[in-house]
Amino acid sequence: MKTVLYYLPLLIAGCATTSTPAPPPAAEGFEPKLAKFTAPAPSGGWPGSYAGRVDFYDSRGESWRRDSPISLIIQPDEPGTLRLLGHVSLTAGRRSFFIGGIAEPPGNTIAGEHTDGGILTTTQYTYTLTLNGSFVTGTVKAQIRSGSEETFEDADIWRFNAERLTGFQSH
Repeated sequence: MKTVLYYLPLLIAGCATTSTPAPPPAAEGFEPKLAKFTAPAPSGGWPGSYAGRVDFYDSRGESWRRDSPISLIIQPDEPGTLRLLGHVSLTAGRRSFFIGGIAEPPGNTIAGEHTDGGILTTTQYTYTLTLNGSFVTGTVKAQIRSGSEETFEDADIWRFNAERLTGFQSH
């Protein structure tokens, strides 16, 4: 007991003099270094990845599928041209489109026709897209003709609006 009484004041005094540790000194202003995977700020031009909603008309089923997700990629093609890839998140089949060789416009509207001919089928696209800031609205129509036919089938139609994604964009 004498030992406890002897050390008790030392313990109390030790606790009283123990201070809380001081926080580490403030670091100088943090300046992030640009890594090679940092996404560039959108330049306001056409190229980029977009996501939005689409109303899709399936000419074979003669029906509309409304308000489905769509992803668009617009990227440079040959010098002075763009290519457009659209994918509708429905079922497999004719739910995607690819149009290459689009002349890069000086303004905010792209319109034209593109024919993609192969051995078995030919697809004719008619398209109009408008860029307003980071939003793209547009209509794409695709008519398909098999190699042995002379006329095109009724058109599949995509009417969409999409917003530029601000996350990572591949180059």
